[in-house]
Amino acid sequence: MTRPEKLSDRDTIIYEIDMLEYCYRKLVQVERPSRLEGYAFLESFLLHYRNLLDFFGKEPQADDLSVRRPDDWAADPVSAKSRTKPLEAKGMDLWREYEDRKRRLDTISRYLHHCTRQRKEAKDWPVREMYGKISGLVQEFLQIIGCWQHVAVENGRLVDAGAGMSTMTIKEFSPPGRSD
Repeated sequence: MTRPEKLSDRDTIIYEIDMLEYCYRKLVQVERPSRLEGYAFLESFLLHYRNLLDFFGKEPQADDLSVRRPDDWAADPVSAKSRTKPLEAKGMDLWREYEDRKRRLDTISRYLHHCTRQRKEAKDWPVREMYGKISGLVQEFLQIIGCWQHVAVENGRLVDAGAGMSTMTIKEFSPPGRSD
């Protein structure tokens, strides 16, 4: 299975939103996923949550997509810039709550980035509460961008874009030291 090809930077953000919503629905559905599926959906939820936290609240660096850089994702960047100020403040507060390493050690990134000693510590992720906090930002953002389409999810189902299991397009692959 291949991740759907994104046509624009806006599509990258819509993909993150689609995947967050899909994982959230899987985690809170009546029929609970198996333990391993639950872990996979939780980690995916946290990954896409963190990516959206960075988009809405983190100071952008290099080529980071950010709500603060509407030239990358808005059809009308000037109009979008004036409408994103409230989102920036809310996003920064939410980013500080879950990702600011100066304020806390148990950030989402610390549990996802590396195999650290911290990961052995039990951590309860209040998924419903977390989703409730970011869903307002997402809805405000979608109103700002206006017309958009789902990139990865249709009718609650992940779009199957073909064979394979990658998150990027690989045109050619050779093992190290081999040039076929």
